[in-house]
Amino acid sequence: SGLDFIQLVREKLAEPKIIFFSAALSDKLAVQARAAGAEACFSKPFDFGEMKRTIATLLGSSARVN
Repeated sequence: SGLDFIQLVREKLAEPKIIFFSAALSDKLAVQARAAGAEACFSKPFDFGEMKRTIATLLGSSARVN
């Protein structure tokens, strides 16, 4: 599952920035994803502009996301 994947990535990488995407994102699943280490959560279909802003924020203000 996506939650298992988050845990695996967290074990393998020092400080990954994880964005969780789900076709059926409930409040409960979003809470679980954030508890597992996701920095942000999006439900499909998602707003591309919001996703770009989130990525830029996670990477830092100096990052440019095209």
